[in-house]
Amino acid sequence: MISRIHVTTGIATMSSPGTEVRIDGEPLPGVRSVDMSTAFDIVPTVTVELMAREVVVDGEAQVELPAGMEDALRKLGWTPPGETREPSA
Repeated sequence: MISRIHVTTGIATMSSPGTEVRIDGEPLPGVRSVDMSTAFDIVPTVTVELMAREVVVDGEAQVELPAGMEDALRKLGWTPPGETREPSA
């Protein structure tokens, strides 16, 4: 269990990373955004968006596309997983 999450906010500059998140004193790298919510008598919730060069999912994942996105991607040459692409003439 995490004992303490410390969020320091600021504006990113050449010498400052802007927002920094520390979990039990250790910095969490790659923080893109942080969302915090709480209310009286409710345990606070912290949602952190991370940037990564690679993400590995050990298991199955389902991706849902917004309406119209699949058509737009297909026009750009995307082939959904499990489908084969027809050779162009």
